[in-house]
Formats: sequence, structure tokens, C-alpha cells
Amino acid sequence: NLAVLCIGANNILTVFTDAMMSFFEKNDLKAFDFINGRLALTDDLVNESLCSGSDDRSTESMESFFSELNALLVSEEFETKMRQGITDLKTELPKVLNSVFEKNPEVTVALMTLYNPFEGFSFGIEYIDASLDLESLAAKWVELLNVEIASVAESFPNAVLVETYA
Repeated sequence: NLAVLCIGANNILTVFTDAMMSFFEKNDLKAFDFINGRLALTDDLVNESLCSGSDDRSTESMESFFSELNALLVSEEFETKMRQGITDLKTELPKVLNSVFEKNPEVTVALMTLYNPFEGFSFGIEYIDASLDLESLAAKWVELLNVEIASVAESFPNAVLVETYA
């Protein structure tokens, strides 16, 4: 009687993780940790890869690192890939729903919106003012994706939108 469908996260998460991994590789970074709700570079990584000590050059290096990372995640190329992921979902989701309804025309589909997986997370170095606000970045794209999920749900009478994000 009921099918629950949560779909679309990989459409944007893959773009994000690919961009982050490419950036880390470009900067020869191999490790990072989740610490107390914050995504942080390991101390060894900071010392070996980005700076040598705690002088002004180190701070400048870290600030430059985060400046480049922030610029990447608002770049035209990144935004284009993220929007393409959302467009792909808008094209594929109706196909998935049609397939479900072909198999069982009477089923109700609970179509989940996505939540912000980075709520409360930031990526940065606390002793200098250098960070990436993952929560805000993800919120922007998750909200855009959820608009499309809601739009598709409206066109299927047996689909019920479940506002997971809210």
C-alpha cells in the first residue's frame, strides 16, 4: 500500500564530494576528521601540508587555502554541475515514479525531501579565521533540489510529499 522514496541526494552530493576530493588532491591533502560536529583537517595535515609552524606565512597559507576552496564552491563550473544534477533529477524522478505506478497503480508513494546533511558542520581551522560554511552551502543546493522534488510530486496524484528538510 505504501512505498517510501528518498532520491536525489547523490545528484548534488557527488558533485560536491568530487570537487572537494579534487581540491584536496590538488593541494596534496590526504586526511581530515569529524571533530565535535566540525569537519577539521588533522593537526599533522595542517603542519605538514599547509604550513610549517605558526608564523604569519602559515596563517596566510591557511587563509589562502580556504579562500581558494570557497571560490571553487561558488565557481561557475561547480554551479553548472550542481544545477545539472538537479535538472537530471527533475528528468529522472518522473520516470522512477511512473515505473512504481506501472507496477502498482494503487500504491501511495511517500516522496521524501532531503535534509541538510551538513547542518551544524563547518570545515576550518579554529585558531585562524579560515573556514568553509558547509551548512549554508548545502542548504542552498538542498533547498533547490527539494523544490524540484515537490514540483514532481505535485504532478502525481498518488505521491505524498514528506517534508524531511523542515
